[in-house]
Amino acid sequence: MNARRSILIDTDIAFGSPKADADDVLALILALSIPGLEIAAITPVGGNVSPEKASRNLHGFLSRIGRSFIPHAWSAAMPLDPRSRIRSEVWDRAWASEEKPAKPADAPKIDSVDLILKTLAEAPDPLTMVAIGPLTNLGRALAREPAIAAKIEEIVMMGGSREVRGLHGLAEFNIWADPAAAAVIFGSGLPVRVFGLDVTKKRKVLPQDLGPWAASDSPLVRDVHESVLGFMRFKAELYGQDYCAGYFHDAFPIAYFHKPGLFCFKPCRIAVGLEDDETYGVTSIDFDPAGGPEEAAAGGPRRFAVDVDDAALTEWVIQTIANKPACLADH
Repeated sequence: MNARRSILIDTDIAFGSPKADADDVLALILALSIPGLEIAAITPVGGNVSPEKASRNLHGFLSRIGRSFIPHAWSAAMPLDPRSRIRSEVWDRAWASEEKPAKPADAPKIDSVDLILKTLAEAPDPLTMVAIGPLTNLGRALAREPAIAAKIEEIVMMGGSREVRGLHGLAEFNIWADPAAAAVIFGSGLPVRVFGLDVTKKRKVLPQDLGPWAASDSPLVRDVHESVLGFMRFKAELYGQDYCAGYFHDAFPIAYFHKPGLFCFKPCRIAVGLEDDETYGVTSIDFDPAGGPEEAAAGGPRRFAVDVDDAALTEWVIQTIANKPACLADH
């Protein structure tokens, strides 16, 4: 994608926390590697880890790579859905009881929802929102100030599923974590481009695929490698698997800015299950091949990724991380 584009990334970054998925940090490194892609701000959200941990992880990562000048926040928002079951998630059971060390002196003073509103209000042109965690922050921002929708060009997100099972049946984690916030997004009338499990789980990533990271002379790349492998091992032990594997879920929305031709999309209508039953957090994807009036009546243009050149995407992720963008510091 050659045209300059400004984005705001909302992330439940877990890099820096033990036994937690590292795909968010891959997405951040990839975004920093794409010429013409300007990161206007980054906001942490609770998901794979608590809002507090995501905030610490984000601030620590940006400081480590010499990019702490990128506007970022310290999240305070809890799921918009008061029934959210996220506190019981298997890899972060300490949500309710974790001890909170002193906040770093140089930590940002603004919270995520306020930074989203501020960044959009001050942007000269509409921004693209990139959501690679639960939709809590974006849902709260739109619920608080619906007029900001005029400053959003598109929402590009990882989440949802049509046919592929996740950790909670057909409810993919980012949607399951706060389905009420997802309902706000899908009902906002904004253009939304969705990368669900149907494409992000098309190809397993195996430990041997990551050999270039293990051989890197970059301490950062080697630490990312160990974090990715650590999560693979944790999942294998947790679910009694005799092999280790993972996925590059959050890299998919970023890859779209680099090579949109890797993907095939279909227009659709999306509904989210909000009842306290087996449909909770499940996305119902109803394709409307013709688009047009039916799609508009459903609340705005939405595109669901139905296919991907998974070999090309995987190779791009592995090689880009292995070569580490030269603009990043390496401590």
